Amino acid sequence: MPTLVIDKAKCTGDGVCVRVCSRGLLRVSSGAAEMKPEKASRCTGCGQCLAFCPEDAIRIEGLAESETPRLDPALAVSPEQARQLLLGRRSCRVFRKQPVPRELIETLLLTARQAPTGGNEQDVRWIVVEDPAYVQRIAEGIAEWFDETGRHIPAVAKRYAVDAILARFRGGSDVILRSSPHLIIAAAPEAAAWGCVHASIAMTYFELAAWAYGVGTCWSGYLMRALMTSPKLRALCGIEEGYAGYAAMMFGFAALAPRRVTPRRPLCVTWLGGR
Repeated sequence: MPTLVIDKAKCTGDGVCVRVCSRGLLRVSSGAAEMKPEKASRCTGCGQCLAFCPEDAIRIEGLAESETPRLDPALAVSPEQARQLLLGRRSCRVFRKQPVPRELIETLLLTARQAPTGGNEQDVRWIVVEDPAYVQRIAEGIAEWFDETGRHIPAVAKRYAVDAILARFRGGSDVILRSSPHLIIAAAPEAAAWGCVHASIAMTYFELAAWAYGVGTCWSGYLMRALMTSPKLRALCGIEEGYAGYAAMMFGFAALAPRRVTPRRPLCVTWLGGR
């Protein structure tokens, strides 16, 4: 159980931490915030109180200040910049051979680590395949799965032209993992109530952070589908017993850059409640 430390000398009793605590664990007493003793065991250490406190009066015991750095207002992006980042993101299927440095991959993962998880579970584990040759081993494993198992699953056979995929792959065109230099998988416990959602949100954080650094990504639906039924592939991908690989993505420095926003179907929305 994490322990909150509230600096009474800094705390002004403004109640900000009380308002942002989703579990109602805090209160203001005698002009300063404090944890309700009877509810302390329910604290998950999510850090909401710490993040929003305008006086920097809250910390988590045992956690260095460097692990919760201040946000820099000068780095805030404008709405237009954020919108262009989102509108301009494209799936990348053409990669440079230049490897992405591990230091940059770690930066992207540390960003993705901030993705929200229900109850602050933080139950996502990452698997990064750095070696392009190992990526190809996985691509070959997916091809084998398509041939031996995938073609016999009705939903897969209907969705994918299995024979065409295998013909192109075996003819030297990697349409399975697109000759990507790297591969990343987000795994979560199979027994977790929201593990699949947590992994998908975390991977989306990784994808958007990567795009900002010029690192292209592409969701690997083939691998994600194969991991559902192939113990052999799960072992090859280093997925531990009791875990599932819920999100998988090819990545590497993008060889090409988009110039325009792509078309989309008309917005489909239902408004409820009226104004």
